[in-house]
Amino acid sequence: MANQEDIPPTMFALHLPPGPYNKTSPPQPSSLKYTNTYPTPQPSQNQYLIKVQATALCREELTWPEVLQHPHPSRTTAPIPGHDFAGIVLATPANDEHSINGPKFKVGDEVFGMLGAYSNGAAADVVVAEEIEIAMRPLNIPAAEAASIPLSALTAWQAFFKYAAAEAELLTEFSQDFDVGERKSPPPSSRAEEEKEEEQPENKKAIRVLVTNASGGVGVQALRMLRAPSLFGPHAEQFWICATCSHRNEKFVRQELGASEVLDYTKTPDLGTAFEERGWEAVDIVLDCIGGDTLRQVHAASVVRDGGVVLSIAQPVKEEWGDLGIQKRGVTSRFFIVEPDGEALGKIALLVEREELKAYVHQVFGLSEGKEAMEVVENKRVRGKVVLMVNCADR
Repeated sequence: MANQEDIPPTMFALHLPPGPYNKTSPPQPSSLKYTNTYPTPQPSQNQYLIKVQATALCREELTWPEVLQHPHPSRTTAPIPGHDFAGIVLATPANDEHSINGPKFKVGDEVFGMLGAYSNGAAADVVVAEEIEIAMRPLNIPAAEAASIPLSALTAWQAFFKYAAAEAELLTEFSQDFDVGERKSPPPSSRAEEEKEEEQPENKKAIRVLVTNASGGVGVQALRMLRAPSLFGPHAEQFWICATCSHRNEKFVRQELGASEVLDYTKTPDLGTAFEERGWEAVDIVLDCIGGDTLRQVHAASVVRDGGVVLSIAQPVKEEWGDLGIQKRGVTSRFFIVEPDGEALGKIALLVEREELKAYVHQVFGLSEGKEAMEVVENKRVRGKVVLMVNCADR
């Protein structure tokens, strides 16, 4: 176990100075400060101390309520962004890390994770994390790519397997569980040969899914997940997936991510009309990653079928929109915020190692360039994630 006394009392960090901030006057990327005097965190009895290799930034994270509420009881220091990260364990919650009853992760383990919203982020030399927030990272990709995955992939995972599956009983008849085990998987060529020998899928009606902002951080993982053989077997190729994005990303979303149909949102003022004009059937599941008027549009009867489910990661339905036919048509409509889940993250790591999920990094910056990086994130024209390299020697 690393000795806390060997770790400097202060560290390099990207952080927001004291406000006040609020919804009408939120902090801007230019508000961020990069200093070497930020207090090094002291892990509690149930936390790991982790040396950060890389962290990924999230759009609008500077305006999260948990950030605006400062000081917060669970965070006495200035907020640090970057809730996705990859790093190396420096210290564990238990003194005897080699005990059979010791901690799950050991000193020197390379991990990745997603920190809870009320926790400080990882745009710093070190970070503290609880066991539920981390998993062994996929080692077939560098730290910068690993850091870009947790929040986005966990959001898509919980949308499909926690909410769509549990609340609307969708995807359950298609999904198949798999054991992480020792995370030893056959090479892609061997898997391809095995899949050819599998029985053809039963003649079930294909699930239909709409994903908005499909080229964004969550969107790219959602589409890859729906096409993952480990999750859905041969059914994955049968799903009908409609994606929205800009024209410049259309080829990427169709060819790289496997969308069945793509709508250019700059030329599609109304999704309900677009579905009607093309004669498309309404979908079973909507994953909305935009919010605003797009969220209102996806509740149209021509977009989501009666008994279908609309999941938004952007915002809840506004009261002034009325019911939108939700109750009358039996539509499940939910806004949710992703939560840490180390077990699911371990499965996501396996999917990355099997090359069924993939990291999409738009641009990489150094920690000292945090302001510029956040400005790129807030530009809203990002394909995948923007990453900060922290300890650059650790790739």
